[in-house]
Amino acid sequence: LPICNRGRLLLDQNRFDEALSDFTLAIEFSENKASAYRTRAEYFQSRGEFDRALIDFSLAIENASDDKSLYYYFRAVFYKDYLKNELNAFEDYQKILEIDSTDFDALIGVCGFRISQGEFRQSLEILDKWQTSNEINDSIRTIFYLFKGSLQSAEGNYVEAHKDYDNAIQIDNKKSVPYFERAKFYEYYLNDLEKAH
Repeated sequence: LPICNRGRLLLDQNRFDEALSDFTLAIEFSENKASAYRTRAEYFQSRGEFDRALIDFSLAIENASDDKSLYYYFRAVFYKDYLKNELNAFEDYQKILEIDSTDFDALIGVCGFRISQGEFRQSLEILDKWQTSNEINDSIRTIFYLFKGSLQSAEGNYVEAHKDYDNAIQIDNKKSVPYFERAKFYEYYLNDLEKAH
């Protein structure tokens, strides 16, 4: 939205009142009210006005037409990173998965919450169910196995974790991240892995 772009420029120049005025005008006159509310929410967020930001993130969701999951994602990140409210972030991630069961970022958000609650087994079950019900590309599959490997390690399932790291490498053997993650696994759990065999 052009008026939001001008508002961002004003914000960069520390002309806060004028920026807020532009963001509010965008809401009033824009056909895409969800985007305009999100932009103003980000303004409030940057100014530390978290109560007002939350209201606008919620209004963005209410005004979204076909892309509600995107606005749930913005609010989930806000809940998690700014309000430190893991439960509400988790609930938004779940809503995203209800809209789009293939959304990997939301899946990681749901599993991250379960992990923070010590629910490693439930996270593994969610991951396995998600993988079997979704077509995923190699890049996502690599991240999936790396994430699953770290969960298996935390649960003490070292043989399964080792298999997951190997799967990640088989899928993407040209990049260093899978090798690095497996090396970290060896560094921390090699003695346990040898005992498991």
